[in-house]
Amino acid sequence: MKRPVMAAFATVAVACGMLGTGAVEPALAATHTIGVSGPSTGSIGQTVLLQASGTAAPPGEWWDLSYLEVVVLSAQSIGECPPDAQDAAVLGETGAGSIIAIALRPALDELGNYTNTVGFTPASVGTDLVCAYIEDEVGYTYAADSLRITIGGGSPGGAQGTETAGSGAPMNVARPRVSRSGRRLVCHPGSWSNVSGRYAFRWYFDGRPSVSGRTAWLTGDVSGHKAKCRVTASGPGGSASATSPVLRL
Repeated sequence: MKRPVMAAFATVAVACGMLGTGAVEPALAATHTIGVSGPSTGSIGQTVLLQASGTAAPPGEWWDLSYLEVVVLSAQSIGECPPDAQDAAVLGETGAGSIIAIALRPALDELGNYTNTVGFTPASVGTDLVCAYIEDEVGYTYAADSLRITIGGGSPGGAQGTETAGSGAPMNVARPRVSRSGRRLVCHPGSWSNVSGRYAFRWYFDGRPSVSGRTAWLTGDVSGHKAKCRVTASGPGGSASATSPVLRL
């Protein structure tokens, strides 16, 4: 079912060195929609294909600032999807599930309609809760939808190839990047193949390792400093890392 959700702006702020907390909700008024569909059952080791579809509302220039996020959570521990994409990403990063798509550009037609296919390979028996979001580049959630899939036993290694999951180690197709909105930094993981697990994020300021997490906040005078992020992706064949270009603050 497609439904618009104007969720409250939420994030997990971290403090370390020149990082701090504080946020201002962006003044956005778009009415985007998203719906997630897929099978009601699946098996361990067998790739499950999902479709995220909907509309990115006008004006058209906002289409270039819209991104999809899909997180799979354990329904045994999480009763329902968080209304905000950032909160869902935190749950995926901390082991309550996995992020199977993040900062994914919707495949828009000339009217702003989109349909994107993503896949994941279940690793355990139970009920998986699929949480899908359309958001902007700084993490403001426009709309969300959810789907439950019952996972049964199966034969590992029988996954079919998809655009997001495969049998080999993850491979970075497009480098991560850092975007800035005021004092908020967001690490976009870029594009990957053979990803079925979660992403991990690590920040570096002036070449020194700092905090973890997709989002970081700046405090004080940061003019002239440099920031970059490293993204580590996991999949059936292991893990791999890629680092963004440096952003001069």
